[in-house]
Amino acid sequence: MSYFNSPAIITAQQEISTDATANTHQYANTQAYPSGTSLADYLRIIRKYFLSALFTFLSVVALTIFINSALVPKYVASATVRIDTNPQQILDYGINAGQPSKILDPTFLETQYKLLRSRKLATSVISELGLEPEQLTLNTFKPFIHRWLTPVKELKQKIYTALGKELTVTVDDPSEQVFLRNLTIRPIKNTQIIEVLYKSENAELSAQVVNQLVKSFIAYQIDTKKKSADKAEQFLRTELLNARHKLEASEGSLLSYAKQQNIINTGSDRSILEKNLEELSTAYIKAKEQRIIAESIYSKKHNVSGAMQATSSILIGTLKTQLADLSAKYQEGLKIYKPNYPSMQSLQAQINDIKTQVNRETHVLNSSVNKDLKASFLSAQQQERKLNGEIKRYEKRLLSFKNKNLHYVNLQREADTNRALYEGLLQRFKEVGVASGSGSEGIEVIDSAIVPLRSNSPKKGMNLVMGTMLGLLLAMLATLVRNLLNRKISTVEDLERLNLPYPVLTTLPKVKRSEEKTLPLLAVDKPNSALAESIRYLYTNLANQQGGIPKLLHITSALPSEGKSSIATNLATVLAKSGKKVLIIDGDLRRPSIHKHLHIDNEVGLSNYLVGKSPSIPLHKVSSKYDLYVIPAGPAVSDPVNLLSNQVMVELCENVRNAFDQIILDSPPVLGLADALVLSNRADATLFVVSSNQPNENDIQRALTNMEKGFANLIGLVFSKEKSDTTQYYSSFDYSDGRQALV
Repeated sequence: MSYFNSPAIITAQQEISTDATANTHQYANTQAYPSGTSLADYLRIIRKYFLSALFTFLSVVALTIFINSALVPKYVASATVRIDTNPQQILDYGINAGQPSKILDPTFLETQYKLLRSRKLATSVISELGLEPEQLTLNTFKPFIHRWLTPVKELKQKIYTALGKELTVTVDDPSEQVFLRNLTIRPIKNTQIIEVLYKSENAELSAQVVNQLVKSFIAYQIDTKKKSADKAEQFLRTELLNARHKLEASEGSLLSYAKQQNIINTGSDRSILEKNLEELSTAYIKAKEQRIIAESIYSKKHNVSGAMQATSSILIGTLKTQLADLSAKYQEGLKIYKPNYPSMQSLQAQINDIKTQVNRETHVLNSSVNKDLKASFLSAQQQERKLNGEIKRYEKRLLSFKNKNLHYVNLQREADTNRALYEGLLQRFKEVGVASGSGSEGIEVIDSAIVPLRSNSPKKGMNLVMGTMLGLLLAMLATLVRNLLNRKISTVEDLERLNLPYPVLTTLPKVKRSEEKTLPLLAVDKPNSALAESIRYLYTNLANQQGGIPKLLHITSALPSEGKSSIATNLATVLAKSGKKVLIIDGDLRRPSIHKHLHIDNEVGLSNYLVGKSPSIPLHKVSSKYDLYVIPAGPAVSDPVNLLSNQVMVELCENVRNAFDQIILDSPPVLGLADALVLSNRADATLFVVSSNQPNENDIQRALTNMEKGFANLIGLVFSKEKSDTTQYYSSFDYSDGRQALV
């Protein structure tokens, strides 16, 4: 019966298959990461990529500081000008009466803004100040930046020339356009105030430009007004001459007709007949009104007229006043005394006496009024008839006069019109001459521009704040993107978050570069180091498992250079130092390293024994202080998997089981090779090593899945080369009182 067909091996393989199947099912149902992300996860990510995030942040801040220092400072000077939309008129021309204020018409102010930004004013300011194009141009960066860009421009020119293309040359804008780009006209909402601002690289130049612009604007308004007045004066002179000729002709015709018809002009606009008729009509209307009033009053006699006259009687008014005073005193007395009180009875008697006098005087007055009303009515009626007759007589005389005077009135009207036109033109001619010499009443400089003490841009403080915020944002984004793109396992927390069905037995710190050469024996050479403590932690966890430390322990990983051999040698030395007889088998026939770590000969090794070229097992003792033996890998072979799968390897494992207390089997990585799957079936258990920042999640998942499919008995994980504050703490931690150690 062969070794593979022995009942013990078959039973062991069935148990391993059952455990691996369960592990595979459990592993397949786990998620790479739990749902949701907590604040602790973000902090972990930030700490994981802290240096790169810090570099990104500092780079952005440094770039902001550099840009601040490279930007050319710009100075803005401003002046405040008031443009009156309805200025007070010095002279009343009589043509603007009734027109609304121009403030209701936005066209007026818009016109002023356009005038301030006109090319004509820009040319005037440039000429007055003698500005050169270099003074108007605003450079973004200081000269040293342009010196750096010169080689780039030359290289670009050479590339275009080599490609046979013409480089488009930017033509400089005219000085006026550059000037206007730097000029800002800012109206203040709902006011007649506007701000004139100019930006340049020179503070004094900015103030000079603004003041000169306002000065030129006012001069332009005055000049425009003077030109308009000159044109108006020339026009009025011509019209005035024509109006005088017309006036002389019309007055001559009027005098001739008056002589022919014997018409005398009284200097009034109306004749005496018209005035008399108007006066009679007015008197007739008044007489008619008086007659109607008298008739109305007479018809109502007693009630209305008497009552009206009673109200105007002084005696009755005096009595009523006394009556009101006594009534008021009586009402005040009632608040204190009863009506039967003597003083109250006296007041009541006085009130009754005055009421009797009022009634008596009213009756007498009503009798007198009736007689007067009748006489007044008859007199008003007679006066109305008389005035009506006079009006009819004057109407006949006036009609006859108008027929005769009609042509005279027309001639007089024409003469008056010509005279009014001539006098108006003459007055306007005088006013235009005076107005042409007046200033610009609608424009007032409120605040002239002064030299700015500080640059308007760049705003270094604001830029630095924005740069700092942008740096923080970019650092956070870069960290999150890097974390999304980089799925490598960098910390033990990342490994635990995979929810693998295997415990992490220990975490090994990354050693210093100076200690890398002594790493395989570091646990023995430096027993107080963090690595030694981690190896002892692994030893303890393995010993606490059911059945203790597996006698033949297989160590592998997903990828090369994850620290398998270093862990194997350090664990073996710790086991040997504890008094056990330990053997290390270098099963990595492709790229062995155990012999390098322990400084032993590799000319004869495992490969020699498996092919039958070594009669005995090639054992090498590492140290005389403790029982640690090594079987090196030996020379390279063409088919390592075939050698590791033959019966000789099975017999070797069985033989060494009986001769050693612990056997550690080092093997190649899992991914891409079948060696580790074969060796896992030769061992009692497999320890899987994961190195920081080497395998990603997919690598670990594929490797573990392959091991489970190969019926490997995976008992735990070892995380190596961790960079964290914890390992740094333990590396500097020495829990000892300094006593001499027992040898």
